[in-house]
Amino acid sequence: LDYIDDSGAQVADVIVGLRFLGMKDEPPPGMKFDTYCGDNVYVKVNQEYEKNQALKEKQSLVLREIESGVGEIAEYSGKIVDRILRAQLETCWRLGATYDLLNWESHFLKSKLWELLFEEMKKRGLAILRQEGENKGCWVIIDPETKEEKVLVRSDGTAVYVAKDIPYAAWKIGLVRDPFSYDVYATQPNGSPLWTSAVNGADRKKHPRFGSADKAISVIDSRQSYLQKIVRRVLEGLKEGSSDRYHHRSYEVVALSKRTAASLGVEMKGEFVPMQGRKGIYVNADTILEALKKKAIEETKKRNPDDPIDWVERVAEAVAVAALRFELVKQDPDKVIVFDLEDSLRLEGETGPYLLYSYARARRIIEKSGERPSVDSKGASMLSHPMEKELVKKIAMFDISLLTAGEYLSPKEVARYAYKLSVLFNEFYEALPVIKAEDQQLRGARLALVEAFSRTLNQALLLIGISAPDRI
Repeated sequence: LDYIDDSGAQVADVIVGLRFLGMKDEPPPGMKFDTYCGDNVYVKVNQEYEKNQALKEKQSLVLREIESGVGEIAEYSGKIVDRILRAQLETCWRLGATYDLLNWESHFLKSKLWELLFEEMKKRGLAILRQEGENKGCWVIIDPETKEEKVLVRSDGTAVYVAKDIPYAAWKIGLVRDPFSYDVYATQPNGSPLWTSAVNGADRKKHPRFGSADKAISVIDSRQSYLQKIVRRVLEGLKEGSSDRYHHRSYEVVALSKRTAASLGVEMKGEFVPMQGRKGIYVNADTILEALKKKAIEETKKRNPDDPIDWVERVAEAVAVAALRFELVKQDPDKVIVFDLEDSLRLEGETGPYLLYSYARARRIIEKSGERPSVDSKGASMLSHPMEKELVKKIAMFDISLLTAGEYLSPKEVARYAYKLSVLFNEFYEALPVIKAEDQQLRGARLALVEAFSRTLNQALLLIGISAPDRI
């Protein structure tokens, strides 16, 4: 599921810039629309807010109109959000990321699920109206551990961000009826439909079941951990046992290394740069991908000077995507992820390109052998060298890495398994002859081991969203 926050402050800021600062609806030539709205409009508006309080008040006006879903500004906002989303999806698809369903925050507002749940929370004593103190006139939820009050609905009647999370979480695990109809938003590059929720739309009968999941896993950064605890407490208060079915998988923020920030023209202090959207201190995924691809093209041309440029481009794209995806997935999500452009492209060490190189190396060995590898028990018994045994054992541990990743909701387990597997394969191949093995039966057994390695590595890479070409 992909949650589209189409009624929040960031959207309102973009609309303020386009409508009240006189910024153009079209980006400069060669710039994607989402990049323009983020890098130019959003940053400029937040700079102007600091100098112009009247402009900041326009944000409140826009927010109210967007939330109401009625009026010219709401209609205009919907068109702008759609353009931004389609541009963002281009990047997601380039990275090999696909979705089943788009959930829109505005649809949840129109569905009145929040109002339904809010009334239920009042009845159960989960939401309390404060008659005095700093939260006078606000509806709050009280943390049973710290006794801290968290505002759900402000005194002016507007709901805070966490109040919007509650109906979404309740919908995910089926605590409320499904109020939506569904339609196809787009066809993704892999041919699968991307569905979208709709309110009062034509319901296509043949669509997957959405919502009412046995278990929901919400991937949201660690800064939202406290608010996600509130969501779980509310769900438990609405129905016993519900908190066990709703999980928050947190991750730390992504920062740029000092070297990478400097190469991309970002000024910084310290060893890494935490990204801050409002201040324009960030680098988007497209910029990183293009920088990675440029370097990958240079390296691919060096190694394959006679190959056509279209092949070089395809391989460089695969290398760039692998470099970025692996660099993010291999990290411990509970620690700040520091991304370094140079390190991510190395063909040695724990990098995406190293894994692609290992896979391509294995496929080249099979190709050069001119055989379709197979082995019987007698041949397998000849794999007696310690390096052969270690590689066989590591291949056999693939399932364990998957079980561990699933148990701890940690894809890094698969990424690190793929790296360790590749290290063992390269050590094996550099130490022992395969095609030139002294015995024909041993040669066949080692070729079968190379085939088993390449198949296992390919499966591991696919699970972390990396497609491996047979040659790089």
